Order: sequence, then structure tokens, then C-alpha cells
Amino acid sequence: MPASIQPIVLVGGSSRRFGRDKLREPLGGGWLVDRPIAALREVFGGHVRLVGACHPEVARRGDGVIPDSHPGTGPVGGIVSALEACTAAAHARTIRAPGTNAGSGADTLSATSR
Repeated sequence: MPASIQPIVLVGGSSRRFGRDKLREPLGGGWLVDRPIAALREVFGGHVRLVGACHPEVARRGDGVIPDSHPGTGPVGGIVSALEACTAAAHARTIRAPGTNAGSGADTLSATSR
């Protein structure tokens, strides 16, 4: 994995509209959160970090957790938190799960620290 890339998965949020913790929703023999983690590991190897407050069982699925230093500001706050936590120039990408509402946020957001 290039040193300038830190794969992240945003795990903050309260899942109010979903009605329960969507990260731990059963899906294909695992949980919903396992899908983006696995996809990023296929491309970048280990070191997929989770960003935001989450259940301890979810936190154990990642390779570290970056605290959300901007709680209550939505996905952009999580992305900024990840960029602040990275010491080198980094690219952060959010992944929208297939079938989710594209109107709920940017499908893909790229941010580069300078």
C-alpha cells in the first residue's frame, strides 16, 4: 500500500432512519460493515481504519479506529477527522453501500490533504 493512502470506513452515526445499528446488520454470513472493509483490504491490504464512534465489536473488525474529532457534523466531519489523523498527504474515499439512498450524501467524496 502506498504510504500516502489510508483506507477508511466511516462508522459514526446513530442509524436513526434504519432503526438499529446498521453496521451490525447481518449480511452474507457477516455484517454490513464487513463489506467495505473487505473491499478496501482487497485493494490496499491491511490497515483499514474505522472513523467515528462505534460498537466495540465493530471496532475489532478494523485495523484501528480514528476518533471523530467533529461529532455531529456528518460524514464530512469523519473525513476531516481522518485527514487530520494522517501525517502524510492522503486520499480518503467513502464508499456508499449498493442500494442505499444516493440523496443521503455524496456517493463518493475524495479529499486530499496538502
